[in-house]
Amino acid sequence: MIYEDSRYAKMEVALDAEGRPYIVGRRRMPKTDWPDNRAHTVKDGDTLWMLAWQYLGDAEYWWVIADFNNIKDPWEPLEAGRILIIPSERTLREEILS
Repeated sequence: MIYEDSRYAKMEVALDAEGRPYIVGRRRMPKTDWPDNRAHTVKDGDTLWMLAWQYLGDAEYWWVIADFNNIKDPWEPLEAGRILIIPSERTLREEILS
């Protein structure tokens, strides 16, 4: 599902050879290295939705964390021990959603 406030709201969705949806023509995520961006070490059971709720206050921003970390398939389980960079509120508001 692509949320209306997502930067992908009006982009084309296609299916890969296994029938999984993907977004055609993804733009590169702006990445300013603000000092308030955070690193999160993935633990067993972490999901993009849970991390978006925890760090960004809204599970619907899972796509921000996925794009920021170049995760192409958000339904794949996150590997424990992987370090994800969580964009700051400033990055979210000033660069991603603007």
